Amino acid sequence: MRLSFLTSLTASVLLWKSVAGEDTMDECMGLSGIVEVHSDPLLELTYKVTLDNPEEYYDETIAFPNGDITAQLVLHRGDGFVGMGMSENFPKMIPGEVVVGLPDDGNVLQYNLEQQDQSFVKPASAQTLTNTDCFQNSTHTVVIFTQRLVQDGRIPFDVKNPSGFIYAIGSNNALGYHEKRGDFTTNLRVCVPETGLLPLPTSPPTRAPKSGKEPVELDDGTICVEGYIMDKYCIETTGYLLDRGASFPTLKNADVHSVHCLADVTRCIESGYEVLTVEKNSNGEFGRQATLDDYGNAAVLDLALETGDCTFCKPGGTIKNGFRATVIGTWDESVEDDPPVLKVLEVFESEVGCDGPMPPPSTPSSTPPPPPTPSPTEVDNGQEDLTMGATDCVGLTSRVQIHPDPLLELSYKTLLDDPVDYEDATLPNGNLTVELVLHRGSGWVGMGMSKAYPNMIPGEVVVGLPDVGGVEQYDLSVRAPSGVNTASVQSLVDTDIVQNSTHTVLTFTQRLVQDDRLSIDVNKANDFIWAVGFDNTLGFHQFFGGFSLNHHICVPGEGVVNPNVGGFQSDQFQSPKKSVMEAHGNMLTVAWGLLAPLAIASALLRGLFIKAGYATLWFRIHMMLNTTVFCLTLIGFVLAFVALNDVGADHFQKTDETSHQLVGLIILILVFVQVTNGILRPHLPPAEASEDVELVEEEASSSPAKDEKSLLRKIWEPSHKILGAVLLALSWWQITTGWDTFSLLYAEEDYTHRLWAMIGTIGGIVVIGKIYQVANKD
Repeated sequence: MRLSFLTSLTASVLLWKSVAGEDTMDECMGLSGIVEVHSDPLLELTYKVTLDNPEEYYDETIAFPNGDITAQLVLHRGDGFVGMGMSENFPKMIPGEVVVGLPDDGNVLQYNLEQQDQSFVKPASAQTLTNTDCFQNSTHTVVIFTQRLVQDGRIPFDVKNPSGFIYAIGSNNALGYHEKRGDFTTNLRVCVPETGLLPLPTSPPTRAPKSGKEPVELDDGTICVEGYIMDKYCIETTGYLLDRGASFPTLKNADVHSVHCLADVTRCIESGYEVLTVEKNSNGEFGRQATLDDYGNAAVLDLALETGDCTFCKPGGTIKNGFRATVIGTWDESVEDDPPVLKVLEVFESEVGCDGPMPPPSTPSSTPPPPPTPSPTEVDNGQEDLTMGATDCVGLTSRVQIHPDPLLELSYKTLLDDPVDYEDATLPNGNLTVELVLHRGSGWVGMGMSKAYPNMIPGEVVVGLPDVGGVEQYDLSVRAPSGVNTASVQSLVDTDIVQNSTHTVLTFTQRLVQDDRLSIDVNKANDFIWAVGFDNTLGFHQFFGGFSLNHHICVPGEGVVNPNVGGFQSDQFQSPKKSVMEAHGNMLTVAWGLLAPLAIASALLRGLFIKAGYATLWFRIHMMLNTTVFCLTLIGFVLAFVALNDVGADHFQKTDETSHQLVGLIILILVFVQVTNGILRPHLPPAEASEDVELVEEEASSSPAKDEKSLLRKIWEPSHKILGAVLLALSWWQITTGWDTFSLLYAEEDYTHRLWAMIGTIGGIVVIGKIYQVANKD
């Protein structure tokens, strides 16, 4: 029988009493433990553990006592699947065993995670859960199940030691890519009927007096270190504090190291952190106690942003220099490093220290579920409200759809340093946090701004590359790979790019106003550009476009203060139609790679025609081919002009991006001049040549008739040849760059080899013909 939502809340109330200290509850009927798994959206785990034989709990010969765990996962949101489980490679999710609840059909099943790809998320061959249920209303999603602690072929629950769990929350009710994920560690409390909650197998660890000079081993075998947090960049790369200069050696000045350097500067963050001692040694240096693992790096960064005073720190932080923390973990003996690597379990503020009782691993919730709030709604301005009525500004606040196919969505949050600046200051500063979700499992993703919107060049963008996990700022100077370069200063924080078979997700936070970068003005609509790649390798985009956005501003305690401001307008840019541009390229390649060289060859080898008795044939071929070249050039130009006009491009605008179009226009004009110049040419004297056999007699270079040419004829002959050579050089350059652009734009083969094959063949014929002509001159 499905539990009512009221029943689940009643169980939670019983649980809160337990957490508040009523551990004497002896009936073990309600749930007996609670863990806040995720804060936004709030996800809570309430549970009860009972053993088949409680005496095994204190039996040191039995590592894993068996029994049952009943779990209730409550997501404080009315959409999204929910799941939790364990991993053989904790805190990583793969390989893992999880329980997932799907609200639409009410199913709660066990799944095996074999790879980070949806196709490898498979239901377990044996389903051993009991008392399962999954239900949902407009504000909550609840998953309930009971399973055995120890089962053949599955990861056992360890009720004697801290246990690590993984969890995930879906973006909707269909099993797919998770919107939120993470891990947590907790001690599962065991409940015995008529006795209540059992104390832990060992008493809470006691701490040795804090010396600040070396790590402390606790009674439970874990390691406690307390001291200054320092980034490895300042320790190993510079050797001095980056924001103070060479006169401040790092290990001698940890107490004045700024939180700004620690938590704002990307290279410092990415280098990882160490825990130094709180006292100096005999050399006047702070000792290096421990190197933190990835989880520890993230945890101390979160604590620094929470309690520190820096650019990207949360409001209310007061620590500007000398940030310290208390870190609990175990030594990672598989990694050799100096100082040794600490596999971090918990990070606390420095005041906790290593000389008192360990704080609880997480802070349980003690407030009832909030009253029903509206589901995310789309307002008239095209922006979807994600706050669900919340005013804490913790999560992303707004979402817009940028592109329909493939679906590309932008979710964001805008926080000002001083909310009073909104509508008062010229360029209010603050932070913009972005999550760009591509509903496709391939392709790099990027967005940014341009100085010449809607053109992308020149532009400043953020691009995420899934294969290497890199998220960086780039400057766009030319519409080619050579014009896409990483910015000299990287100022992003909280960056990530993840991808599975169905989604690609890019996240980052940046300042609204930065020196030497385009500013985001929250007092007006801002124009942005975006692009999606063919694959994960940075190259030409498959889809691209732009959009105009009026930013929602979130103020902690008030929520979004301008929900109805402005709006959202998406501009779907398109590339010219492939078939038309391919016809354009083929037509001009034939014209200038085949016909124009043949026309020139007919003039260069005219002596062979004369010798064979076809004195006028070369001239007719020359005129016919050049006229055809002009016609094909005109048709090719019209095709390109129409194709660009259909997608809103300006053929005549002079930018680095449109040099190909402008050179094409110049070639068209010059070839028209060349053909007209040939038709209206000054003729040879009547005594020297007829209209049909013009230039035949020029083979005899010593003829006195040469002196009888008119001045216009003498000017026309070299100018005609020079203009022909210029046109040939321009057209070959144009065709080469055109096919290069085509291959980038449509991810096709570069067909430039067709041009050079034709030119090489005709050039070879001309060389052979000239050699034969010279050899048989007499």
